[in-house]
Amino acid sequence: MLKPTCRLLQSSFKGQITTNGDQLTYKITRSVPYKTSKFISTVKQVNEYQEFLPFCEISKMSPFRERHLREEAQGTLHIGFGSITDKYTSRVIYSPDKNQIKALNLDGNVFKKMSSNWTFKDTTSFGEAGLEHGTEYTFQIDCTFGNPIYSKIGKAAFPRVSEMMVKSFENRVKEKVLADKEKIAVKN
Repeated sequence: MLKPTCRLLQSSFKGQITTNGDQLTYKITRSVPYKTSKFISTVKQVNEYQEFLPFCEISKMSPFRERHLREEAQGTLHIGFGSITDKYTSRVIYSPDKNQIKALNLDGNVFKKMSSNWTFKDTTSFGEAGLEHGTEYTFQIDCTFGNPIYSKIGKAAFPRVSEMMVKSFENRVKEKVLADKEKIAVKN
């Protein structure tokens, strides 16, 4: 019998989409059978986004620096869709005490305003097979696109792209977990 977290992993990636004028919001809460620290690490590693995130052609990030009991960095993403490519820079803030990662748009033409928020809850427990890792996460992005062309494209593609993005993060965490297991197997 599958663990409940495994069934949830196979469930839909459709989150809640809301619009308010030009502002779009996507929010989803899901449970996955992975260590919370592994998921947080994956979201924090903006430099790797170009390797797995749809439409992300280039991803760069400054090192995190501790500031006011949290870590802050700046990340720049070059986003491409068809013949349109643009970039934006965000401040990325990790608050370890809240298991939360926020990104706030600083500049670029893609967004007039953008904020994203990841929160993580460790749901690891002891089960019949021993320690069963688990994480419940909530991801929310609120954005207003930077020009009418992006707004038109964004409104049409926003639901599907948001779902693809969340699925890509989960798949990336899964790849890292499997790679860690292979390293352990090789050592033994």
